Amino acid sequence: MLECGVQPDMITFTPDGNYVITADKGPQKKGSHKDGEKAQGSVTIANISNGIPSEAKIVTFDKPESITVSEDSKTAYIALGGENGVAILDLEKECFRVR
Repeated sequence: MLECGVQPDMITFTPDGNYVITADKGPQKKGSHKDGEKAQGSVTIANISNGIPSEAKIVTFDKPESITVSEDSKTAYIALGGENGVAILDLEKECFRVR
């Protein structure tokens, strides 16, 4: 069993089958039931290349909603809920690209 970020909302596999990735919505902030504000979300990356899941890496980011992966399995694109934007995640370096 692997730990992932809070409230995983979507799960996807890379085309090469080496990684499983989840978009994690993050916990609800205390006292925010009126406005629905949420804490920081995350993306969880787990290497499954040898058939046995290794330790998962959780990369934090606000409001991840859904994920798609490039055909070469090196880059994940995360749609940001409510932000009208896309984050680019380098799966080899396990970090977001800044442009």
